[in-house]
Amino acid sequence: MGQYYMPVIRSSDGSMQKMYSHDYDNGLKLMEHSYLGNRFVNAVLSVMEYFCKEEDYVRLYWIGDYASDVIPKEDTDKLNAYRFGWDDRKPNYKYEPSDEFEATVGWIVHNLDTHEVLNIPAFGYGWTINVLPLLTNCGNGQGGGDFDGILKLDGKTVSVHDIGPWAGNRLNVMGIHSNDPDDVERTWVCLEHNDPDVKQTYLNVYVKEGL
Repeated sequence: MGQYYMPVIRSSDGSMQKMYSHDYDNGLKLMEHSYLGNRFVNAVLSVMEYFCKEEDYVRLYWIGDYASDVIPKEDTDKLNAYRFGWDDRKPNYKYEPSDEFEATVGWIVHNLDTHEVLNIPAFGYGWTINVLPLLTNCGNGQGGGDFDGILKLDGKTVSVHDIGPWAGNRLNVMGIHSNDPDDVERTWVCLEHNDPDVKQTYLNVYVKEGL
């Protein structure tokens, strides 16, 4: 059967928000929305950016409804995110797109734990996979519509089966709101000042036939 996903954002103060793909006219399965230019994933990035302006960082869990089968019992953070994401009594966080959202050309996602950075454009050409949901997933491989391919970071194969390596890591998200190259340069200067070990991450995604 197909597996449905609910991204859960946890701020540094411990508070959590969840977002529902149907609110953005998107499907619930992982590969129905995990591509560049997708309005739902872009809304998640914008919400993360908003909370990062208020908090030190956020953590992201792209939680599948079968994830409880693969999350270790001792991993209380991911289990709490799972329970929050799939508790019908918890309201969904609804992001109302602003003029700034419409003008955003991309986001820089800085993993404070691995010192890696993703540069995620707001627009894509064709069905180009957005790797953020894959890297932060919990439950991939348990149901239909999941990602069945190979992801490489800097030439090294990274497993995103069961639980992605970035799930629950401390992330800082910064939006790029103009095409001015100086804006990107200023962002990098800020990153390198705050994290001397930061490095750009180069991605390759290999998808099996039929996906």
